[in-house]
Amino acid sequence: MSTALLALGLGLSLPPGARAAWMIPPSPYRPKDFAVVKKDGLYHLFYIRRNVTLPVDETENDLGHATSPDLFTWTQLPPVVPSRPGQWDNMHVWAPSVVERDGVYYLFYCGVAESLGVMNRWQRIGVATSTDLLTWNQFDAPVLSCDQVPWSFCDSLEALTAFRDPFVMSDPTAPGGYLMYYAGTLAHDSTRSVVGVARSDGDPFAWTDVKPLLATHVEYSGNVLTESPHVFPHDSLWYLFFTGGTSQPITFMTGPDPLGDPASWTQRGSLGTMLGQNTFAWFASEYERDGLVDYFWFVNADRIQPNRMVWQPDGTFQLVQPSSFHVVSLRWESDTVASGHPALLRFATANGTGQVAKLAASVLDSTGAESPVPVDSLGLPLNLTLPADSSDFTWYARRWPASGTTPTRVLVHLADETAATPRCIVVLPDTTTPPAFRVTGLAWADSQVTDGDVVALRISSVAGAGHTIPLAAFVRDSTGALVSAPLDSLGLPGQVSLSGDITTLFWTSRLYPTAGGPRETRVVVGVAGDTLQSGDCVVRVAFPGVTGIDWSGDRVAVDSLVLLRVLNQGPTGQVVSLTGATVDSTGVEHWVSLSSLGLPFSMQVTGDTTSFAWTSRIQPDSANCLRLRVRIADMDLETRVLTVFRTTAPPPPDSFRVTGLAWSADTVRRDSSATLRVFAAFGAGHVVAVGAATVDSLGQDTPVAPSSLGLPDSLALAADTTNFAWIARTWPDTSRVTRVRVRVLGDSLASGTLVVLPDSTLLAGPSVPPGPPGGSDGDPMGVGELPVRLRTAPRSALGAATVFVVDLAAPTPARLEVFDLGGRRLCVLADRVLPKGASVLPWDGRGGDGRAARAGVYFARLTTPRGTRVARAVVLR
Repeated sequence: MSTALLALGLGLSLPPGARAAWMIPPSPYRPKDFAVVKKDGLYHLFYIRRNVTLPVDETENDLGHATSPDLFTWTQLPPVVPSRPGQWDNMHVWAPSVVERDGVYYLFYCGVAESLGVMNRWQRIGVATSTDLLTWNQFDAPVLSCDQVPWSFCDSLEALTAFRDPFVMSDPTAPGGYLMYYAGTLAHDSTRSVVGVARSDGDPFAWTDVKPLLATHVEYSGNVLTESPHVFPHDSLWYLFFTGGTSQPITFMTGPDPLGDPASWTQRGSLGTMLGQNTFAWFASEYERDGLVDYFWFVNADRIQPNRMVWQPDGTFQLVQPSSFHVVSLRWESDTVASGHPALLRFATANGTGQVAKLAASVLDSTGAESPVPVDSLGLPLNLTLPADSSDFTWYARRWPASGTTPTRVLVHLADETAATPRCIVVLPDTTTPPAFRVTGLAWADSQVTDGDVVALRISSVAGAGHTIPLAAFVRDSTGALVSAPLDSLGLPGQVSLSGDITTLFWTSRLYPTAGGPRETRVVVGVAGDTLQSGDCVVRVAFPGVTGIDWSGDRVAVDSLVLLRVLNQGPTGQVVSLTGATVDSTGVEHWVSLSSLGLPFSMQVTGDTTSFAWTSRIQPDSANCLRLRVRIADMDLETRVLTVFRTTAPPPPDSFRVTGLAWSADTVRRDSSATLRVFAAFGAGHVVAVGAATVDSLGQDTPVAPSSLGLPDSLALAADTTNFAWIARTWPDTSRVTRVRVRVLGDSLASGTLVVLPDSTLLAGPSVPPGPPGGSDGDPMGVGELPVRLRTAPRSALGAATVFVVDLAAPTPARLEVFDLGGRRLCVLADRVLPKGASVLPWDGRGGDGRAARAGVYFARLTTPRGTRVARAVVLR
C-alpha cells in the first residue's frame, strides 16, 4: 500500500510519451500495489482496488483481477481475496505477491485488521492458495507479523505501525527456499520505515526473520518512507527498487548481494533521474521476466503500466512500449511423425496477423536432457510469418542427426523463450512413401475488409513445399457473375511459391477500378487452369472511425449541465478511454482524475454522436475557475479548453433528480460483490428510497423487502454518480438462481436485472474462462460435474515428505486419510469442512502414533459427499 496516491489530489504533469499498454480499472476504482503472473500464455494482474468515491477505511477490501493476452487488451474478472469479517484481515487487503510451486500458486498479501481496543489498522502478512488463479483459499492465520521480528516496532494499537507490501522470490543461496522483502518500521526509529527480509526453507507458511536492510533507511537512501520493495538480478548485480516519499517516488540501489549491508549497496537515486523524465505519479513498481524479455511495471496515477526494459552497457535501462504481438500457445498437433512426412505446428497468438515469429529448436536425448540445434538443420524456418491469430505451419519432419537411425524428440520454442511447445514430437524413421503434391483449396482469412487493409489468402495443399502455382483473379459484376480481372489491377502476383501444406499470401486490398468510383469490390482468386477458387472477399470504401471529441460550449457555471461529445463516422460499440488535464494560467497542463470531477474514464460509442451530460463541478482548491481539457487516450484527439467558473447564484430548489440506476455486471456469484450505480443531477447529500424485486423467467417482478436480500431501503448519495457495493444473495434459498431488480420508490426508474448464481454454478461469458469437465484423479476440476480434485505435489513443496492438494468448487465436508498398501490406516490429515479453492495439506510421513512410515508406496483417500478420490504417495528413507 503506497501513500504516493496522496499526490493524486494535486495537479500532476503528464509524463512524456504516454503509452497504450495500460490496465485501467473500471470506474470508480483506481489501482495500487499489484502482482503479475503468466499462466498458459495469459497475463494475470492482481491489484489493490481503491474506490475513489469512498473514505479510505471503507475501501481496499479485495484484490482486482484482470487478464490479458497481449498487455494491451484487458478483461476484468471477479475480484479475489476479500477482507473477511471476524478474521485477521477484516479491514483491508493490500499488496499481493505471487509465486508458483508444483502447480500451486501462493499469493502473499498484507491483511489489515480493526478491533476496538485490541487492534488499530494492524498490519500482518498472510497467504492464499490457488491452482487456477481464479478461486483462492485464504488461510486463517497470518504467516508473518512484527511480533516475530525482534528489530521491528510492534504495537497493535498504533495505526502507523508498518508491516506490509510483501515481495517473495526464490532464495539464490538456498535452492527450494524463499526470501520475503517487506516494508517495516525500526523499533528504535518508529517514524522511519525500512525494507525487512524474512526467509523460508521452502514451506510457504513458515518464515523466520533475517534482518532489516539498513541501506534503505533514510540515513543512506534519503527516504523517510520506504514501501513496495522488489528485488531482481541483472548481470552480476542485484537491483532493489522501492517507493519513497520524494517528488520522484520510485528509488533504487544496486549491489552484489541481495542481503548486503549498507556499504555493499550503491544508492542510484530516483528512477526518474535515470530515465530523464518526470515520474511524479509513478509508484509501486514491479519487475517481471517473461522468457528472455524483461518488463518493468508501475502504477501511473489511475492505471498500471507495463514497459519493456532496454538494458544499456552501464547497467541502466530505458523503458519502451511493449509489443502487442504475443504468442499465447505453441503446440504440436500430433505426438509422432515419420521422417519426411508432414506434422502441424499450431500457433495461437494475440495480434499475430502478418507478424514474424522467430523460432529456435532443441532435441531431447534418452535421458531427457535438452540440447539446442540449428532450426534450419531440421527444415524449420528461422522466421515464420503468421497469417492469422490462429495459424498452422506444416513441417516435413527431419531427424537429428540426419544420418541417425534412432527416433528424434523435437521441441520448438520462440527465440525469446516466451512460448514453447509443452511436449516434444517424436520423429520416427520413414517407412512409407510421402503423398503426391496437389492443391486442395484457397480461402480468405476475412470475408470483408476495408480498402487498404491487409488480408491473408490461405492456400492449402498436400506436399506443397517447393512447388509454384499460377493464380487467376475474378470480380463479381452487378448481377453476381464472375468476370476475369487482370492480376496487376488488383495488386496480386502472377504466381505463388508454396512453403508448406498451408501457404499464406498477404494482399493489400484494393477496389477494382470501374466508372463512377466503386463502393465495393467482390474479389475471388483461383488457380489458373483449375477449377479451384476462393470464396468472395468484399472490399469496401474506407470510412473514418472516431473523428473528434469536444464540449457543447466554451464556458459553464458550476452545477450547470454541459455535454461531452464523441463524434464518430465508423462502426459503433467501441469503447474509448479518456484522460483529463487542467490548464493553468501559463498554459501548462496538469493531470487530473476525471472521477474526482464526476467524469467517466471511458465512453462507449453508440452512434454518430455520443454525449455524456456532465453536471460541472470545480476542485475545492481552485480559485474562481477550472480550465479543463479531455483527451481520448491513444488518439490525437482532444477537446478545446472548457472554463468552469464559480457563481454566487444558488441552484434552483428542484434541480436534484435521479437519472438512472445500473448494475456493474449482468451476472455474479452468490457472496461475490456487485455494484449498484445511482446516477443523479446534484445528487450529493440527498437520500433516495428504493425497493427491490425478484424477476421470474418471464420477466415479471415480485416485490420483496430489500432487507431480505441484504439491500438497504434507502441510499445516501455522495455525488452525481454514487456506487453501492452489495454482497450478492440468492432468495429464498442458497441453491436457487435469483434475478434482482432495484427501483426508485415513487418513480418509474429501475435498474436492469442482475442474475445471482449459486456457488456451484459457473459464470457464463468471457469473464471466467471455461475449463474442461472434471474426470479421474489428475484432471482439472470440473465445477458442475465433479467439484473435487485430489493430487500429490512433489515432496519439495513444503519441506514435508508429501503434500496433498485438495481443490474444491465450494466449501465441502471432507475427510483425508492415509493408508498403506495393505489397507491399514496410518493417520487422518483432515476431517472438517474444507474451504472453496485449493487446500494444501502436508504429511510428514508419520502415522497417527508418531512413528515414521517405512519407505514405500502409500495412498491418500479423500471422502466427500460427492464420492471419493485417491492419490498415491511415495515415502523415501
